[in-house]
Amino acid sequence: MSHRKVSSRPRRMSVKRAQDIASKRSWTFHWEHDESPDWSGIEDAKEVLHCVLRDENGHVLDSLGGIGMSGNYARDQRFGREIERDMIENVLAEQSRPQYAGT
Repeated sequence: MSHRKVSSRPRRMSVKRAQDIASKRSWTFHWEHDESPDWSGIEDAKEVLHCVLRDENGHVLDSLGGIGMSGNYARDQRFGREIERDMIENVLAEQSRPQYAGT
């Protein structure tokens, strides 16, 4: 009998799938400079941003600040899409919890 190791880490959705979900729900991301970042752990960042995920009515679903960018356009674009995916996953997980369903 063979045994397979089961990871306790949840499987991540692809960036493309997350973007499709956001698009279908008319969710938008707003990126801006973080006015008061915590520089711990991102001392080498070229710029520090804040991202806000909003629903179709402009209500904030999630936000994240202190996002250190490297200054490398391609790398930063990829990293930004991964941040957006993580935010979408967080909102979907929150919305699937029983206490959210009644609000």
